[in-house]
Amino acid sequence: MKQILLLCLTVHISSLICCQTIEYAYDDSGNRESRITILLKSASANQEQTSEETVISEQAGKYNVMIFPNPVKSELTINIVGLNEDIKVLISVFDQAGHSVLLFTDYNNGNNLIDLSNLLPGIYYMLIQVDRETIKVKLVKE
Repeated sequence: MKQILLLCLTVHISSLICCQTIEYAYDDSGNRESRITILLKSASANQEQTSEETVISEQAGKYNVMIFPNPVKSELTINIVGLNEDIKVLISVFDQAGHSVLLFTDYNNGNNLIDLSNLLPGIYYMLIQVDRETIKVKLVKE
């Protein structure tokens, strides 16, 4: 019995040390709106591994939205592939309490840099509305 308990405890601890979490968002009719992959790193990881950054790629209707780096230190890049000039883009950043901390409406068709250096380190949520489609992304600010 002790061996089984020890084995279960070992497997649980090893899954906490290095794993990933995937979060999904669904609309009212049950359709998946977005997928967010969060990579968790162990505290004992070396410096090279902790500098890894994740590129988030989501679909907002027919547009591919790429967001990087995540975690972000100061500037976040948002690239929307296939966007026409007449399509409206609205980007909002919220803190964990749901308060709006940034609103970005001046989006052009190239890579766009959003300055997040004035935000405190923590977890933020970004809503990106492209035309009539909205995606939600979880950001980590270092």
